[in-house]
Amino acid sequence: MSTGVLPDQHDVELAEILLGLKPEERLRALRRYAHLFEDVATIELALGELSVRVITIDEVIASKEKLGRPKDTAALPALYATREALRRRKPRITGPG
Repeated sequence: MSTGVLPDQHDVELAEILLGLKPEERLRALRRYAHLFEDVATIELALGELSVRVITIDEVIASKEKLGRPKDTAALPALYATREALRRRKPRITGPG
């Protein structure tokens, strides 16, 4: 579940700066400023042998609602549907191996 942490104006400005960078520059910037995102709810996903942390669907929705840009608002119905589908899905039990 989400921590309820919503982006403030500084967060929005930082996101806009990051989106304007080339992908390799964005990765360097994210590593440098990772501490700014410690209060955001995340989950860990296993992709083969790779494990990555991503923000939760609730955090994505909260940020899109807060930003309120037309492209963010347009994405909300699909995000709401995805969240509901995830909540109805039976949890997968994974173990070693």
